[in-house]
Amino acid sequence: MAGAWATSAGLSFGPGMAAFGFAGFLGLVFERFRYKRLESGAPPGFERRGERFIDPGSQAAVTVYLNRATGERRYIRG
Repeated sequence: MAGAWATSAGLSFGPGMAAFGFAGFLGLVFERFRYKRLESGAPPGFERRGERFIDPGSQAAVTVYLNRATGERRYIRG
């Protein structure tokens, strides 16, 4: 009944629903690129750093590796 009232009053839920869906999509994209999963082996070209920590999500020990040429950091389990 509320939908019929809103439509008869000239209100539309379309733009709000689209904005909500778009915000959810952006959240998924952000999470995919921001939070990377732990790898199990060091890739070639990466050197071990002196940094180690415990991953709060998996409670696994993590070692940080760095590629000096690109500045990219990798987080390796172990």
